[in-house]
Amino acid sequence: GCICNAASNFVPADTIPPPLTSKQPGDWTPYHSQLEFETTEFLYKKVQMSAGDIDKLMHLWGLDHRDLYSTIDKTPIGDVAWQSLSMKYGVDADPAGDLTPWMDTT
Repeated sequence: GCICNAASNFVPADTIPPPLTSKQPGDWTPYHSQLEFETTEFLYKKVQMSAGDIDKLMHLWGLDHRDLYSTIDKTPIGDVAWQSLSMKYGVDADPAGDLTPWMDTT
């Protein structure tokens, strides 16, 4: 199909889309700074650090990990709705047997 701009005019397929928001340079909202954004991007995207390790790191820095998670949750990603899922090990286990903790955790 053909691509249109906001005024319904056809544009070439290789046209760069406009920015999602009209933020001012230096506006890292919902983050407080570029450093905070880049730290979050590093932990989640690059390193894919576990939540437990992030909690430990935040504790070492004297920060509350809930603030970090709350800021991430507030990060706009266009019109993409937030989704999550929970999983649990599905094999019936012998109740008398020993389960490793991850097998009985959601």
